[in-house]
Amino acid sequence: MQPRRVAANPLSRTTILPIRARGKHTGRPPRLSTGQVRQVRSLRAGGEPISDLTSTFAASRATAPIYRALQQGFAFTLGMSTVLDLLVVFLVTHPLVVLASRSDFLSHPGRIGLGGVQQIAKQRRRNQPSEPSPG
Repeated sequence: MQPRRVAANPLSRTTILPIRARGKHTGRPPRLSTGQVRQVRSLRAGGEPISDLTSTFAASRATAPIYRALQQGFAFTLGMSTVLDLLVVFLVTHPLVVLASRSDFLSHPGRIGLGGVQQIAKQRRRNQPSEPSPG
């Protein structure tokens, strides 16, 4: 038998939403202040081990406020690097490859290091028995 779920207090929604709209934090207070978060990030960037950071800021590894403080900017950084990679591919790499493929000099396989592949393909074509024509 599944336990019954207690219905949420309808008043809590009407009281919490306006408070959140004003930019106030309604949950449990954070273990580290914004100044401490900045300090953790700068110490970690300087090579400080996490074990020293947890003892300095009286935070256990189980609650992990140190890890949370270090990971807050990661998603944004990952997203921005992905966007920049796509821009480089579409605005730089693709046009350069198109120009190179249209060039007579660079479109010759022997000049770009594929001459050996071209020779192997010719040898295979020569050694392959000719098929009788269907008729």
